[in-house]
Amino acid sequence: MSRSRTTHVVTQQDIADHCGVHITTVSMALRNHPRLRTETIERIQAVAKQLGYDPLYFDAARRLVLRRHGLDVANKVIGVIFPPGFLNATFFSRMYHGVVSVLTHAGYGALTFCVPFNILPSSQDNTLPFAISRGDVDGLIVFGSYRGLYPVCELLRRTAGFGDRPIVTLKTIVPGCSSVHVDDGKAAFQLTRHLLELGHRDILFMLYYGNPGHQELAPRILSTRNAMMAYGLDPEQHLHQIQTPLCWLDPNFPLHESGSTSLDPESTDRALLNYLDAHPEITAIQAVNDASARQIWHTLEQNGRQIPRDMSIVGFDDTDAVIDASGANQLTTVHVPLREMGEKSAQLMLDYLQGTDQAEQDIMLTGDLLLRHSTAPPLPHR
Repeated sequence: MSRSRTTHVVTQQDIADHCGVHITTVSMALRNHPRLRTETIERIQAVAKQLGYDPLYFDAARRLVLRRHGLDVANKVIGVIFPPGFLNATFFSRMYHGVVSVLTHAGYGALTFCVPFNILPSSQDNTLPFAISRGDVDGLIVFGSYRGLYPVCELLRRTAGFGDRPIVTLKTIVPGCSSVHVDDGKAAFQLTRHLLELGHRDILFMLYYGNPGHQELAPRILSTRNAMMAYGLDPEQHLHQIQTPLCWLDPNFPLHESGSTSLDPESTDRALLNYLDAHPEITAIQAVNDASARQIWHTLEQNGRQIPRDMSIVGFDDTDAVIDASGANQLTTVHVPLREMGEKSAQLMLDYLQGTDQAEQDIMLTGDLLLRHSTAPPLPHR
């Protein structure tokens, strides 16, 4: 059964007729145009409210007209890209909450896209989320690795619906984009110095699988080596490295996406234990993040090693706790200001869109070393 429309939609012409002015004057008054007198603006806006005028009803038509004339449309919507399951991982959810809090306060919406950061579209891929390619977002805030982000940013610049709109990257620096990241190198140096001051000399650095060349960990590895050399140690002899599966870094990460069935948790448990048995000189382990530190802790204790008596462990990010009987977190780690990273990225975006600052910026934040109870001097016989 069809139903006839009985509600009259108030138009700007209705307001003009009621006020006895031209429709152009109504349009200017509703936009607070400075050429009109204040009393004229107030009178027309009061009539519009009285008649029940809804500007959003005509917004789609207005946007269509602007696009037909090649003009930018202010959506007041920012695209945000995070990996799938990001709200279940503290590392990502803290950044996301920071982004959304700033955007919401400024009256902007966040249109979220969930894309695995290790398989973002390449520069040869001509497909992007439709909302991005058709121009429904004013800018993009994105988390991802450099090798995934760089070709995507190039693709965005060639896409008519996006073009030169601002991009802010989280954690990764990409040419042509603003970025917010943390001085991982400085934090890693502090962690390594802490272990060396306790008396540790042979340290196992846990890399993670699926990152050729370990570009993202390069600042940490370099700083760890530098800290060792500052203590007169040869990193080639005293810095050990093995790989961590992605499911140790993030329990939500699907195992099949790691690209190798040989790096499942059980085989990695065995590889870690076998490596430590073959290198009894190792007395401390630097994990990539707190989730992997917790898994390492569990693996070692399940096999008779006590933390920190038999092995010191440090994490990174301050996201996943190892709780003792009293409910206190025992894990020594680096606190990374994740929520602040999200807030800063959103503010950079707003500054650009609102004309406050349209220059590309790289904001580097610092992490703080948190000393807890997962580290101790190595046993004397070692």
